[in-house]
Amino acid sequence: MRGDALESAGRPSYSSGALWCALWCAWLSACASAPPPPDPTEVSGPVCPNTRGGLSLVSHREAPGMAARVATRLGACRVIEGDVRVEGRGGAAALAALSQVERIRGKLIIRAVSNVEPGWLAGLRALRRVDGDVIIERNRGLLNLRGLGLLRRVGGSLRVERNNELGSLRGLEELERVDGDLRIERNLGLSSLDGPRRLTQIGGSLTIERAGKLRRIEGFPALRRIGKDLRVQHNARVATLSLPPRLERLGWTLVVVDMLALREIAWP
Repeated sequence: MRGDALESAGRPSYSSGALWCALWCAWLSACASAPPPPDPTEVSGPVCPNTRGGLSLVSHREAPGMAARVATRLGACRVIEGDVRVEGRGGAAALAALSQVERIRGKLIIRAVSNVEPGWLAGLRALRRVDGDVIIERNRGLLNLRGLGLLRRVGGSLRVERNNELGSLRGLEELERVDGDLRIERNLGLSSLDGPRRLTQIGGSLTIERAGKLRRIEGFPALRRIGKDLRVQHNARVATLSLPPRLERLGWTLVVVDMLALREIAWP
């Protein structure tokens, strides 16, 4: 018997295909057993009592005692089980009672708030995650979104609509992910999209519509993925449309409608 045959006797032999398959299966097994990376938006802490049915901060008059009553009800909790609805001048003042809340497991709705002091959203300064939609609409005197500076993830859609004094999206600097749509619509005073500089992923569509003072559409410097459409429509003054510079995937279609002043589209 030849020496090389003697040397290989007693050792299993593998074809290159079988060896590759064995290595691949071992890698898959290791990946499956590895723990997932920690979610920085996950909040562990006391759940607010009696909030499974939601929390309404609704008052269209001055309500100086509302914040104290809500604070007494919530205590030092960090998680609200249901929806949070804020409406009216008195409701906005009561936001101070939510200053320790880090997660809302339902929706956050801020609607029809008027005649408020600058910085009234600061009552949400600890908020890091909303599992449902965030709806900010028809608020008078809302100049920016400062107060939401720690918000990192929205599990539903983020809708910023019909806030006529809103000038920019500043306040969303820490936002990283929106699982549903991001809709910025009918904000007639909007002149800048500055704000969400860390946003990397939108699960649904990105819509920018009827931004009354916007002349250039640019921003979203970290955005890599849009799951559905990028819709830019009815922005009468926009001359330049610059797509996000790091965009790698647009799931569906770029839709441009009724952009009469548009002269340039800049691709990444």
